[in-house]
Amino acid sequence: MKKFNWLGIVFITIVVIIFTLTHQIFFPVGLKGVEAFGHPGICPTWSPANLTVLGTAANPTSQVWFTGFDGILGEVFYPEVDTPATVDWQFLVGDANHTWVDEEKRDTTHQVTLNNLHSLSWTITNTAKNRLDQIQKTIFTDPNRNTLIQQVTFTALKGTLRDFHLYTLYHPALDNQGRSTTGYSTTYNKQKKLVAKNSTQGHVSALVQEGSSRSVLRRSRKKAEGKDACTLSFLTFLNGLRRMTIYFGFLKAVKIPYEQSP
Repeated sequence: MKKFNWLGIVFITIVVIIFTLTHQIFFPVGLKGVEAFGHPGICPTWSPANLTVLGTAANPTSQVWFTGFDGILGEVFYPEVDTPATVDWQFLVGDANHTWVDEEKRDTTHQVTLNNLHSLSWTITNTAKNRLDQIQKTIFTDPNRNTLIQQVTFTALKGTLRDFHLYTLYHPALDNQGRSTTGYSTTYNKQKKLVAKNSTQGHVSALVQEGSSRSVLRRSRKKAEGKDACTLSFLTFLNGLRRMTIYFGFLKAVKIPYEQSP
């Protein structure tokens, strides 16, 4: 028995020596440090898989499907059910003095309700963990158009609406191609729009907001890091709104006049 153990130890020692010498020959520069080989890798293009919402119209006229997670909209699909057109879309809430900003998917508790067993219309109620505000959204697709609709109510649980700033933040990635998606704001048919387009596929999306205030998409900003940007982000300030309806529509090969945001 002792002889067998000694033979095993000798064999393992020889294998370790051979592995060490081979590693030094074929990999003269060791894979050291805390960063993985090939970092930072490719740009993320998918939302989390822990979905709580799935919706579409009850007829084939609308080619829009949507998902949701953590109290926000996740991927919206167009023109096929396997073709994401967005990464995610949520609201941000901050104070009027610009001292803090809460992210809807991280800083709220969520309640999700299916409005009708015969319709994939959902109501999501997000209450801030700091108990200062609440956002309620009814989300559904237009059965006659390629449009996603959010009916939003913002409630100040403490203070008044003037104490808060509400923003909407979404990341378009038309045809599941974040790198090929560009964006701009424009006024078309007397309505302010945030437009994203994929020139390679000819698809366009537009976000339009109506509400109880004269301010419509009063300020917008797009963020992209050069031509190799992974995603395009729209951050929009919604001025003093309590109730609003946001329309998110999709078109094919349409030209919308270009007007760059300031």
